[in-house]
Amino acid sequence: MRKTFLRDEKREEKKKQRMVIIIGLILVGIMILSSVAYIAEQNQTGPTGTSGTTEYGQQFSIVSGQDNAQYWQTKIGGEERQFIRLPTQVAYVNVSSDASSAFPYIPQLQSVVIAVDPTQNESQITLGAASLVLGDLYSDKKQVLTALTSPFVNITTLPIISCANQSYFDSQNLSGKIPIIQIQPGNETSITAVNNCIIIQGMDSEGILSAVERFRYGIWGLDFTKSATGN
Repeated sequence: MRKTFLRDEKREEKKKQRMVIIIGLILVGIMILSSVAYIAEQNQTGPTGTSGTTEYGQQFSIVSGQDNAQYWQTKIGGEERQFIRLPTQVAYVNVSSDASSAFPYIPQLQSVVIAVDPTQNESQITLGAASLVLGDLYSDKKQVLTALTSPFVNITTLPIISCANQSYFDSQNLSGKIPIIQIQPGNETSITAVNNCIIIQGMDSEGILSAVERFRYGIWGLDFTKSATGN
């Protein structure tokens, strides 16, 4: 009787944890959609005109997204992807050697947490930037979990995960110390790696967007050591 009770209790707990993921993804989806729109409004330095350009050996063309904003599109990492900044606009972002070394492995991860801080002044940009990374890494074969780095009013179903507290969400299918990609405001615009965490940060809205775009280019293999105008 005791064993049966424990099994039932454990089964119910797993169901609750799965519901946390599902409900959390729905809530974050709503938050991210509004944040993507905000990014589109703030994208004042985005592409204009009808011509394309070539940078670091990549050909970029201008396309219109579903939000009617214009983006730079190029084939990289085996797929056509859209960016809000060209490589030359984000090449200034400081990337640590540890982070750079980790870039090639990130698209191969089967589980990853994208952690965002919704409490800072740059919360909309941070959430919108997270959606760009989420769009790159999400697939039906992976577990990509969006989390908050700290509690936030009216959002009680998301796990609290951050590089600082090294807390990890446990469930039937997602457990242990899985990699964290943390996007946050900071006192510098940079990408660094600390243990199992990649920390993407910017000094302001533009810095956060630039750091995230630098990260996206990096994980798909753009070589920033080449000449920007070379082939």
